Amino acid sequence: MKRLVIYMLAMLVFMGTVHAQSLAFPSAEGSGKYTSGGRGGRVITVTNLNDSGEGSLRHAIEQKGSRIVVFAVDGTIALQSKLVILNDSITIAGQSAPGDGICLKGYPLYISANNVVIRYIRTRMGNLHAIEDDAMGAMRVRDLMIDHCSVSWSVDECLSVYRSENVTVQWCMVTHSLSKSAHSKGAHGFGGIWGGSRATFHHNLMAHHSSRNPRFASDGYTPVDFRNNVVYNWGYKSAYGGGRQGKINFVANYYKPGPATSTDKRAWFLDPAEDGTGAYYMADNIMEGSPEVTADNWRGVGNNNNRVRATDPFPFEPIQQDSPEVAYKKVLQYAGASHRRDAYDTRVIEEVRTGTVSGGETYGGGNQGIIDSQDAVGGWPELKRGAYPADNDRDGMPDSWEIAHGLNPRNAADGPLFQIDANYTNVEVYLNSLVEDDRKHYSILKDSSESGIIAKYPTEKISDFSKKLKPLGRIMETEGYYVWCCAPIFGDDGKVHLFYSRWPEKYGMGGWIHKSEIAHAVADKPEGPYTYLETVLTPRLGYFDATTCHNPHIQKIGDTYYLFYMGNSDGTVYTKRIGLAQSKSLYGPWERSDKPLLDAGEAGAWDDCNTTNPAFVLHPDGKAWLYYKSWNKKEYQDQQGTIRANRKYGLAIADQVDGPYKRSGSNPVIDLSIHGDNKQVEDAYVYIEDGKYKMLMRDMGYFDHVVGLIFTSEDGIHWSEPKIAWFGADAYLTEPPAPRHLKRYGRFERPQLLMKDGKPAYLFNAIQGGKYETASGFVFQIVTDN
Repeated sequence: MKRLVIYMLAMLVFMGTVHAQSLAFPSAEGSGKYTSGGRGGRVITVTNLNDSGEGSLRHAIEQKGSRIVVFAVDGTIALQSKLVILNDSITIAGQSAPGDGICLKGYPLYISANNVVIRYIRTRMGNLHAIEDDAMGAMRVRDLMIDHCSVSWSVDECLSVYRSENVTVQWCMVTHSLSKSAHSKGAHGFGGIWGGSRATFHHNLMAHHSSRNPRFASDGYTPVDFRNNVVYNWGYKSAYGGGRQGKINFVANYYKPGPATSTDKRAWFLDPAEDGTGAYYMADNIMEGSPEVTADNWRGVGNNNNRVRATDPFPFEPIQQDSPEVAYKKVLQYAGASHRRDAYDTRVIEEVRTGTVSGGETYGGGNQGIIDSQDAVGGWPELKRGAYPADNDRDGMPDSWEIAHGLNPRNAADGPLFQIDANYTNVEVYLNSLVEDDRKHYSILKDSSESGIIAKYPTEKISDFSKKLKPLGRIMETEGYYVWCCAPIFGDDGKVHLFYSRWPEKYGMGGWIHKSEIAHAVADKPEGPYTYLETVLTPRLGYFDATTCHNPHIQKIGDTYYLFYMGNSDGTVYTKRIGLAQSKSLYGPWERSDKPLLDAGEAGAWDDCNTTNPAFVLHPDGKAWLYYKSWNKKEYQDQQGTIRANRKYGLAIADQVDGPYKRSGSNPVIDLSIHGDNKQVEDAYVYIEDGKYKMLMRDMGYFDHVVGLIFTSEDGIHWSEPKIAWFGADAYLTEPPAPRHLKRYGRFERPQLLMKDGKPAYLFNAIQGGKYETASGFVFQIVTDN
């Protein structure tokens, strides 16, 4: 409590000196957050990847006056000399590039002007020209905001910003300085020198540097706020510096030693100020692998550290501070030019996550992750190019966007106007909208065992299955689509093949019943990333699946793949029927049955409304068992409200997988309505394990409408009372509050298993929300003792 009070007082002292102003962009934080950049100035469009001349980035930077630079191209710009910003008041909006974005190659980007905003740019200098330089740097400037940039492959420091005022560096990746490259001092590739008067460095990643992780500028231009950063795989020195009266807050950072980290520095945050005159406020930092240093941060500071200890934080501009554990996860998810991460950044993030490295020629004998040349990690990755949207008046806003927001797409003068938002010009509103989801829709995994959520359920009702689940995160977050029911299977190629429902975002969540199709994606790992291959099933006019193909379920029986799904012919629940497609290969072609596998029951029967949401299991006697959801039509029509009828599960049996199927008895095999109305279930997945039948389902009122259920059976017909198979989403991840248009937020539905050697290895679910505020898949690993 005392620390919190001190924290708040420090913020209030600092805030009292700041006038009410507009942020650089909505997620700008720290001491540089009020940097206006080119606001109100003209828009200059970069139209080529040339080093110089009309339409180049250099030409745009060299102009005078307030200006906002946007990109109609994407790719790598091979610089022929240093790119220096000399003229004040500029915004470089890298997020405007239509494809994979912009990368600068060969020479550094240097900032020698005031009032500069740089977002979503990659600067990967390399050693092609053997120059001793930083990849990006700024010194003796004021009002600077560097956001979501990826900086790598420097001969000197990767990113150095110091002796400047009102500075923020946030959400950047600073990685792989070149150790033994072209520097006159020999091995010299370091992370960066960070400092300034009112300077904030937060939520950045520094990885694979032998030293200066970071070095705090010893020039008396502090205080500096260093908070919520992640540092991985330093070599012989992590952070140091801060002398000459430096005042540094070193708070809630996450340090993770790696293969290159010296044995005597694996639990070392920093070496204090060189001349002993500076001071550090150290609090709440984590040193992975050292609970002692995590508990007492000063045990990870160099000798004679008493002389640099500060008991209270120095005044600073507040940020939305996370715990170091959450900051670690957020940084891995969002840092760098993450709007569309390139292959290099993606690999580095995975290395940090897994504690591994790639490359390294000479440092520590090699293969330590600290490199001498960019070639050791594959060099400059290819950036895919996209189509720039039509912008007839060249004001930086697409014509379609202007029309949707009531602007004139033929009026080039409306970009700098404040017509949509009182704080941002029209063109800024557009540019901000391109990346507004990047932090708004964070998804942070947590350990459910640490959550009090499970405590409200009776212990005896919690299954052993639920205790084996390790959340791996969302998959198949797809721009422009809702994604549902991810049915996985291992292919003969060793890859994970995913068959899933999707429908255009414009139809909303309810689009599943009249606009869904089934697509095929593939990945090297269950948690992805997945690559879309093709759409395999689309609605067919005149058939039972005329309006939708939904909720797939994939099985391999013998040498044939069977893809079960739900079709619908008129966009209502009454025509839902189970269909089947089959193929000898996961890559198709798929032969689809023209008639459903099972029609609705006779009038008045419990299942006279429909047949839907199939689950299939091959019985030990070789027969095909098909479980299906249904309910009574009159019950459904007579009841009111959003939850109607009593959904139950029946069983039909056939000699062959493709039928014909005959109902097993006249009653359902799962009927929770015996416990009362609206005690319902749906979304069955049935499998046999160790001679027992097991069924996963979504609860619809037995416990609540959030958890999953698991039933067991000796014969597949008579089932146990259910236990909880999984909990609500908030037991496993932290995400923003539900958007208003998503009504089924926070629960997992449509379970499917990825089997390995006849055992369940991964659980796939569907869940609303995600980066695009639609729906996606979600994967759990099923962890066993074996």
